[in-house]
Amino acid sequence: MAGPPNKVTQAQLDADKKSAEAAKNTEKQATARKKAEEQKQSKATQAIMSGINKVKEQQVSTSDHMKKFGGPLAKLGATGGAGSLKYPSKLMEEEAFWIEFIAMERKFQTRGTQQPTVKRLNSLRLPMVGEIATNYTQNYENVESLLANRAAQSGGGITSEMVLETMAQGAVAGVMKGAGASATAAASLLAGVSKNPHMAVLFKGTEFRSHSFTYKLTALSIEDARAIRQIVSVFKYHASPIMGSLAYTFPDEWEIKFGSSIGIPQLFNIGKSILKSVGVKYGTEGAPTFSRQNNPYPLTVELSLEFQETELVSKDEIAAGF
Repeated sequence: MAGPPNKVTQAQLDADKKSAEAAKNTEKQATARKKAEEQKQSKATQAIMSGINKVKEQQVSTSDHMKKFGGPLAKLGATGGAGSLKYPSKLMEEEAFWIEFIAMERKFQTRGTQQPTVKRLNSLRLPMVGEIATNYTQNYENVESLLANRAAQSGGGITSEMVLETMAQGAVAGVMKGAGASATAAASLLAGVSKNPHMAVLFKGTEFRSHSFTYKLTALSIEDARAIRQIVSVFKYHASPIMGSLAYTFPDEWEIKFGSSIGIPQLFNIGKSILKSVGVKYGTEGAPTFSRQNNPYPLTVELSLEFQETELVSKDEIAAGF
């Protein structure tokens, strides 16, 4: 005998249909909100990039600036091309080892590819310094690590039992902290024990290497005196930014190479660097700054240079000779 129509089932179907429609509408609304947010972010990104491009278009490159420079760099920068200086004038004949400092212009593109272009600007060759040092500094931090300590003691991984025990120890520590520092200290004194912090050492990262060079440049001829003046000017020039109406143009980067007439010096490689500090001292203690002859150039100039690499050194770089 057939029963009455299944009204409950039809009601459920209607409810399911309404629920599906509501879920579909909710999904559409979420998609519309996501699309609107993406469009908003895209417009913001475009506005930021447009502003950056405007700033870049107003900036002057070092090579263009060199063409207008009329001071000690006039000879080197007259064509905007690469120039070369050395001290002393017979460096290659008199010295077996030397250091070459190469100023490099790193210019980002305003449109198209974002890969920067690199251009060699000026090269300076000076004698090898008496002492050459580098540093490999790693940073660590001492931290409390109950789980790491327990795992190390067990010789295995972190188990659920370790987690529960650590949570319990943390709860006890919280109760002691709530009791106050004086109560905790008193309890420790009475019991003759104190909390084991289970210290561990956490690696935090490595530091950029830095390299310093100090020269005492003595002018034995008028040619050397002029070369010294240009060398000092070149270091100061490429270590400084170009000030625009809206922003600075970054100072130039440097390549530093060890050279020799008898083979490659077995030292270490120096990575791409920035020149953080240029120190210049004219004259030496106990001696006149200028000679009594018809010569406007100082007799001696002490030049101090402080470089810092722009890339961190890891095992890969050390294996490559850094």
